Amino acid sequence: MVRIKRKKRGMRTLRQPKLYGVPKQKKEWNLPRLNLKTIRFIIWATVLIIATYIVGFSPFFQVSDIMVEGNELITDEQIIEAVPSDLNIIFLSRNSLSEQIKTELPELKEVLIIKGIPNALKISVLEFNKALIWKTQEKYYLVSNRGQVYKDITSEVTDFPDIPVVEDLNNLEITKNQKILSSSFIAFVTNIYGSVEETINVKPGHFTVYETTVDVILQTNAGFSIKFDSLRASSKQLDDLKTVVVEKRDEIHEYVDLRVDGWAYYK
Repeated sequence: MVRIKRKKRGMRTLRQPKLYGVPKQKKEWNLPRLNLKTIRFIIWATVLIIATYIVGFSPFFQVSDIMVEGNELITDEQIIEAVPSDLNIIFLSRNSLSEQIKTELPELKEVLIIKGIPNALKISVLEFNKALIWKTQEKYYLVSNRGQVYKDITSEVTDFPDIPVVEDLNNLEITKNQKILSSSFIAFVTNIYGSVEETINVKPGHFTVYETTVDVILQTNAGFSIKFDSLRASSKQLDDLKTVVVEKRDEIHEYVDLRVDGWAYYK
């Protein structure tokens, strides 16, 4: 006989589970999906960056062509040199540049700036009137009709033969841009200078002043001088001068003095 062992009801023999390696799944990189609004933003941002570079930093809008007009005393090169380099024509302030040029070149009364896109400037200038020449310490300076010294012309004084010369016998030192004369004095001198030849048929030479500009002496090419009072009307003194010269021309050898109202002295 063979004895059969029975398993007890309710009891199971469980097999030891086998372990299996699970292969790792590779990560998949999925690009984010872009909607239309995001795409538009990227395009506009890119365009803005490129435009900012072109306008602000590229040489495309840097001033490279400058044209000058209206100048006589000052050369084109002097005006161009007064313009800062690497100017961006988009951000250029015309008023600021105009004031800067006038500061560096006081000979200029007005400066007009015209922009030419992309890189050109036109500079139109108006110089001060050349009223008279002031001589002191053996130097010659141009003076505007406002009485302001604005240019040393010592080396080129012969280029201005038709402008009256006033010599300061005190030889006081002056500086560029200094206002040394009143407008009324300048008007007096220029009127005398332009009228004396027609009045007495004598060509004017140069004027001299000493301690003040009240007493003005005109040296003539006829060998005598004429003493004026710059505070009195030039027309009245010219009338007196004509009367004296017509009547006493042969007796005048040194000067005619018109500084006392109603009287004329001669020697």
